[in-house]
Amino acid sequence: MRTISKFLVPILVCVLTASSLAYAALLKFDPVVVGERVSVNNVQQETGLAYIGTLTNPELSDDELPTGAQLYIVEERQGNLLTRLRPHFGDSFAFAWLVSVYTANYPHSTYELWTPLGPARALHDDIRKIGNGRFSIWHGSVYFSFPAGKTLGDINRLEVLVPTFPMLRAEKLVGVAGAAAIIAAVSLSLYGFTAVARPLVRRSRLLPSIVPGVTICLVLTVLLIVGSEVYMRANGMFPEDRAVWGSEYVPEMGFRLRPGAEAVWTNGIDFWTRSRVNSIGFLDKEPVIPKPPGVFRIMVIGDSMVEAAQVSLEQKFQIKLGELLQHDFPGSKFDVVALGYSGTGQANQLPFFERFKDQLKPNLLVLVVANNDLANNSPLLEAIRHGWHPEHLPLLFLKKDPNGSCSRMDMDASWQRYVLAPRKEFDRLMKLREMSPGYKQKLEGWNPTAAEAQALDFVFYRTGQLPPVFEEAVELTRCSFTEWKRLAERDGLPLVVIVVPGVRGYEPDVENNGQFQRIFGIMAELNIPLLDLYPEFIKRGRMVDAHFKFDAHWNSTGHQWAAEATFEYLKRERYVQGREEERSQSSKVGR
Repeated sequence: MRTISKFLVPILVCVLTASSLAYAALLKFDPVVVGERVSVNNVQQETGLAYIGTLTNPELSDDELPTGAQLYIVEERQGNLLTRLRPHFGDSFAFAWLVSVYTANYPHSTYELWTPLGPARALHDDIRKIGNGRFSIWHGSVYFSFPAGKTLGDINRLEVLVPTFPMLRAEKLVGVAGAAAIIAAVSLSLYGFTAVARPLVRRSRLLPSIVPGVTICLVLTVLLIVGSEVYMRANGMFPEDRAVWGSEYVPEMGFRLRPGAEAVWTNGIDFWTRSRVNSIGFLDKEPVIPKPPGVFRIMVIGDSMVEAAQVSLEQKFQIKLGELLQHDFPGSKFDVVALGYSGTGQANQLPFFERFKDQLKPNLLVLVVANNDLANNSPLLEAIRHGWHPEHLPLLFLKKDPNGSCSRMDMDASWQRYVLAPRKEFDRLMKLREMSPGYKQKLEGWNPTAAEAQALDFVFYRTGQLPPVFEEAVELTRCSFTEWKRLAERDGLPLVVIVVPGVRGYEPDVENNGQFQRIFGIMAELNIPLLDLYPEFIKRGRMVDAHFKFDAHWNSTGHQWAAEATFEYLKRERYVQGREEERSQSSKVGR
C-alpha cells in the first residue's frame, strides 16, 4: 500500500498538470491538435445562399477521399474570461457588476469565437438552396453557406482545419482533457484530505481549534456573496444587459427616444437610472406647450452631454439652471428645455430646432459642444463609426459645394437598406477606400490600427495639418455653425455656445490641444459668443470630481458646476434679467 501511495501522488500531479494545460490550450484554441490549418481567401458570393472561397492549399479536396477537414467561421468578440463565464451565472447582479468593473479596466480585451459549420461534404445544390452552414471542400476551394443569422460582415475570417488523425479533433479532446483534470483533481483532494484528516483524528485536540475557523470562513464567504446580491438588487443596481434604449427613427428628423417610453440605463458600475421620455422624444421634463405668457424659455441642444441619461432628471443641467435663474429672479418666470440625443453633431441637431421651435418658442438658443462633435459632422467619419452609407444617411449632414458654399445633404429614410457590411470600424474604413476614388483620396494620410480606428475622435486633438477627411470635418463643422447662426438671426434669437471641458482635453497642456484651437477658431471667426467650461470647472474643484469614474459624462456634480457657470455667464452678459431690472431699465430710458 505504501508503494502505491509513493507513486500515486506524483502520477496524479502529472495527470492534473498535463490535462489542465491541454484543456486550457484547446480552449484557447487550435481546434486540431495534429494537422494542417488552411486559410480561406477571396470569398465571393456564388449562387443562391452559396459562397466560394480559395484555399491556401490548392490540392485539398474531399471528392475522392474524405479528409475530415472542418470549416470554421472565426469572429472577434469584445470581452474576456469573465464575459465568457457570464451566461453560466444566470441572473446574478453581483457577477454582472464584477464583469463590468473588469471590462471597464480592460476595455480592449478581445477573444476569438470559433464556430464549426456543417454538415460537411454537402451537395453544391443543397448549399445553394438550403444553406444553413453546409459546406464542401472541392479542389482547392470551399463552397459554403452561413448558418441562420450570420452574414459575411459578422466574421473575422474563415479557417479550414485538417486533422492528420481525424480522431484527434479538439472537440473530442477538450472533453477528455477536462474529465481527466477533474478526476485527477478530485483524487488529489481526497488523498490530501485523508492525509490531513488521519493525524487530526488521532490528535483530536486540534479539531476544535481548526473546525470553527474553517466554518466561519465558509459562512462569511456565503454571506458576502448573498449579501452583495441582495444589496445590489435592493438598490436597483441592475446589469448592463438589462438596459433599455427605446429609440426610433423619424424621417426628416433623425433618431429620438420613443415618447412616453422608459429609458433604463447603466454602465454596470457607476450609475443606474430609470427615466421617462417626454412627449417630444427627449430625456427632459414634459414641456409646457403652448408656452405660458411671460415665460423666458431657453432651448439647450446637444448630444449625450445634454441627453444626460446617466443622472436623474432633478440632477440635470437644465433643471439646475432653471432653479438658479428662478431663485435669483423671483419676480420672473424661466423655463429651460433640453433637446439632446447621443452621438449627434451640430449638423445632425438642426432638425431638432426646426421641428420644435414653433411649439416651444424659445427666447434664447444654447448649443452644447462636446469633444466628438467634429467627427459627428462628417458623413464619411460617421459612416466609419456607424456603418452608414455616406450617400444614404439617416441624419442631416452638410456638404461643401464646388463653389465653396455649404448646402444640406438629403436624408434617406431607407438608409438601413444600404448599411455597410463590416462590423468593425477598421474594416469599414478599408471598404470605403475600395468603394470610391473620392473616398480613398479623403482618407489618405490616415492609416490607423484597429484600435485607433475606433478612437477616431482623438485625431482632432493633434495640432498642425490633419488627414483630408478630418480637415473636411472641421470645414463641415464651420458650415454647421454658420447655418445655426443664420437660423438664429432669422428668428431673432440670441445664440450662445457652451464648450464642455473634454474639448480641451484633460491633460495639463490643454492650451496646445488642436481640437480646442479649431473649435475656438470657428467661434471667433463667426463671432458666436462662447462659454468655455474648462476654467469654470477648474475654479470649482478637481476635474475628476465632475465625472463618473468609468464614464466620461458628468455626474450630478458636473451638472451642478455647468449650471452655475452658465447662470453666471448669462447673467454677466445680460442674456437674462428679472422683471424688476427690466422696469428699472425702462424708467431710466423714460427719463
